[in-house]
Amino acid sequence: MIGRLLKLFVLIAVAYGLIRWLFTSRQKIQLHEGAKTLAQALVISGLLAVVWHLIGGHR
Repeated sequence: MIGRLLKLFVLIAVAYGLIRWLFTSRQKIQLHEGAKTLAQALVISGLLAVVWHLIGGHR
């Protein structure tokens, strides 16, 4: 378990470093907006799936 968490931490740190090194500030802003939009879409999709399941749409 600790090994997996360590690998995840290293992966995130490397990705963060690459983004800081490779992208300009304008590209970072666009990347942030895209990730934020994707996160909002996933949350809305999950909520719609829960509502659909609760009203019996899964049958």
